[in-house]
Amino acid sequence: MNAEMQVDTSRWPERYACLESRMFDTLLLQTAIDPALPERSPLPAAAWEALYHWTQRLYWLLSREPQRLMKELHQDDAYDLQCPGPSHGKPNLRRDMRKSLAAVLKLLRLLWNAADQAAPENGALRLPVDALPTKQQAALLAETGLKYADGRLFEGSWSGMFSALRELTKQPDGFVRFARGYYDAECTGMETLFYCFSGEPAAFERLVGWLRENGFHYWPVLDCSEVHNLESCRIAYAKNIDGKQTPGGFYDRAHIGFSAEFNAQHSFPASYSLTIQNPKQILGGFGALPETVQKFIIAHHARCTGCGFCTQRFKNKAMKPAAITVEYGGGQYSLCPTLNYVYGYRWWGLDDALADGLIAYLGYMDKEFCAL
Repeated sequence: MNAEMQVDTSRWPERYACLESRMFDTLLLQTAIDPALPERSPLPAAAWEALYHWTQRLYWLLSREPQRLMKELHQDDAYDLQCPGPSHGKPNLRRDMRKSLAAVLKLLRLLWNAADQAAPENGALRLPVDALPTKQQAALLAETGLKYADGRLFEGSWSGMFSALRELTKQPDGFVRFARGYYDAECTGMETLFYCFSGEPAAFERLVGWLRENGFHYWPVLDCSEVHNLESCRIAYAKNIDGKQTPGGFYDRAHIGFSAEFNAQHSFPASYSLTIQNPKQILGGFGALPETVQKFIIAHHARCTGCGFCTQRFKNKAMKPAAITVEYGGGQYSLCPTLNYVYGYRWWGLDDALADGLIAYLGYMDKEFCAL
């Protein structure tokens, strides 16, 4: 990780001039951190750098002057909760957020389709006759340095960017990597994004180092929103408890691990989570756990509130809550064996104490549940 490329997260949460500026700025943040160029490519690094810096230029312009692409601007807003429900009193917010992202994706798709259909010639892309830019799109592209004339786009000073884009069209996830600015197969730039937002980057780097050293598989998810609109991305470090490494989505198997998510809908976009297994077994044997694990659980595990989540599937209203009472430090604690397992532990930053606790808890589960 390049510590010099840190993002100034002290401005979060902040108010933007409009909602569209907020959404475009989240795209800029994700491309302005670490130019993750491909390790092996037939193209020179300068071509990839040209594509990367052009993408930054586009997002920078839009974040400051969103009216270049958007006909209607909305008052700035964001969800205060990290996991908002369907509306939370803001029924149109998610729709309005996605409009701006859809507009920029439409523009990017125009370039993508042209590069996908034919290789560039003399620094120019021939655009399909049924997918020519609008006057507004053409004006925006001109501001980024791409001139449109006679059905072609000319890369101008961004020499090689169309060739790099053409290479990405050969990759199954190439379009989303184009939009994100992550060109290497491992998408390592995403790791740097969460490093910068963690609050204490050294704690994040130490935790990630431990995960890698202990066999946790790094898993980047470039677009974890169901509608594929770049509002969120995610990285995870996971180990399946059956000892197998999942080639696809690791949700196919029970696993433990640590993950981080960036979501443009939230007032502070980055969150960090722990995935656990067998909570009833762990809490049932609480007294035999290492002291560091006990301390972590008492500090962060959900208490029983009598919400009824654990009994709602059963018709027997006399069924008692599944809470497990444990003793620690001379006190008793009624802990929920369900909520942390279903929804996970979640934080909005890291520090040394939290990193120590996560390492201790993951180390314990790795030893107890994961096959050798």
